[in-house]
Amino acid sequence: MSAIPLEGRPPPLRADTARPWPRTEDLPPWPDAPPLLSIRDLRVWFDEGGRLVPALRGVDLEIHRGEVLGLVGGPGCGKSVMGMAVLGLLGPRALLSGDIVLDDTSLTTTSQQSMSQIRGKRIAMTFQNPMASLSPVRRIGSQVMGAIRLHQGLRGAAARAEAIRLLDRVRVPDAAGHMRAYPHELSHGTNQRVAMAMALAGEPDLLVADDPDTGPDTRIRASVIALLREIHDDNGMALALISRDLEAIADLADHVMVMHAGRIVERAPSSVIARRPRHPYTQDLVAPLSGPADRRRRIMPIPGTATGGCSFAPGCPHAATACHSGAAPTLRRAALDHHVACHRKD
Repeated sequence: MSAIPLEGRPPPLRADTARPWPRTEDLPPWPDAPPLLSIRDLRVWFDEGGRLVPALRGVDLEIHRGEVLGLVGGPGCGKSVMGMAVLGLLGPRALLSGDIVLDDTSLTTTSQQSMSQIRGKRIAMTFQNPMASLSPVRRIGSQVMGAIRLHQGLRGAAARAEAIRLLDRVRVPDAAGHMRAYPHELSHGTNQRVAMAMALAGEPDLLVADDPDTGPDTRIRASVIALLREIHDDNGMALALISRDLEAIADLADHVMVMHAGRIVERAPSSVIARRPRHPYTQDLVAPLSGPADRRRRIMPIPGTATGGCSFAPGCPHAATACHSGAAPTLRRAALDHHVACHRKD
């Protein structure tokens, strides 16, 4: 991630600099223990031919050790961008402002060399498309053993035994036999599990799972979520589950944050947000599906505004005049541990 020398760009990030934007109002109450990961006023732009296009518009969140946080929203809402920003994977066209802190280390100011030590070892990420993590020209065993060699320092027979153990741990059938397979010889679901085994090789404190519940088969999606639950229970690692489907991850997540147009629009315990969503966008996400048309509508981006007012106002049946102009609403407490960014939260 690098600064873009464009006129009118935001001021450079410095640890001692006052924030140029207002902080989220009335931040949610967090446990007394210090967070594992803290994100404050995270903003991301992409340089599109000299024009800065916003992707994140001031995100605040915390993840504690052992916590499972669900991050839900439609395509283009910014949830995957946030996951990649945490790992420093956005690339040179991205401009970032705000702060991402892992324990006492600011990831927004750390060097790429230091990030390479954090990435995979402290924080790991699995992608929606497992082929983003796998090389098509290397055997599965070689790739998993490479991750083990990098993070654990094991080689030879010890690395092979650990690779088989990890593949077996993520329920890859005939783990030893699949060591010689290439990714194109395996199903989408099996490749997903191989990518998960590689992510677990470093025994990370935090695993970011990007759309783990997507795939061609409902049973496979359910089995991946069940596997994540089992791994979390065994290892106690923190999980950040990025998904389009709130219902799919609600039983696993402790808290859920709903994103729309680069902002957090609602935060609550998963049981509360599934039972009584307050933001109109969240209500649309959890509305019962009556057929294929509803499912297509559910996963389509909902129009939003880039400047002024609430980003959801153009698609909101309850929008008032104030929703279309002025400042975007910030998170405010609507009930105990339930926050919503809506002018009409009551």
